[in-house]
Amino acid sequence: GLKKGDNVLVIGASGGCGIYGITLAEKVFKAKATGICSTKNVDFVKSIGASAVVDYKSESAMKELSKKGRQFDVIYDTVSSFDPVDPDYEPSMAQLLRENGKYIAINGWFSDWTRCLLSKITVPLFAFDVNRPNYELFLLDATTEMLETLASYFDSKTLTKTPIATVINLDRNESLWSGFEQMQSRRTVGKIVFEI
Repeated sequence: GLKKGDNVLVIGASGGCGIYGITLAEKVFKAKATGICSTKNVDFVKSIGASAVVDYKSESAMKELSKKGRQFDVIYDTVSSFDPVDPDYEPSMAQLLRENGKYIAINGWFSDWTRCLLSKITVPLFAFDVNRPNYELFLLDATTEMLETLASYFDSKTLTKTPIATVINLDRNESLWSGFEQMQSRRTVGKIVFEI
């Protein structure tokens, strides 16, 4: 797992999942997090605690990042997916992973989804993981213990505030789909909250 002093790269650092990648790495695990985001979100990602920020719209900044070679213990990719509208960062960013590092994605290709779901069966039954080496498609399997641990970070002031992009009130007939459309725009900064 992640430990103090590790180097973490968060792709999509200003989005709802990316902000937690940055804040948990920096504030809970005392790792050094580098965030990748667009020009307009660089200051925001710095404000949530990133040790460094790379503007993906700057070709020179992306080349500079790549020139440094294998520098990250964990790469957390919240952007790449099988959807053709999303960029696929894995081929270029995986080259920045240190030996025995871990590339963690929240979305992936159909083959990765298949491997991930199959591993839910093969690992407990046969201790056999069919996922690609050094790659993990992250599926949240939230437990009470996990939520209590997360709450404890807020109680202890290790984490303080979650940036909110928008609140959609479902009691006022605001559309659930409007939240998903906002999420799919890939331009949301912070979390989308559905209020009932």
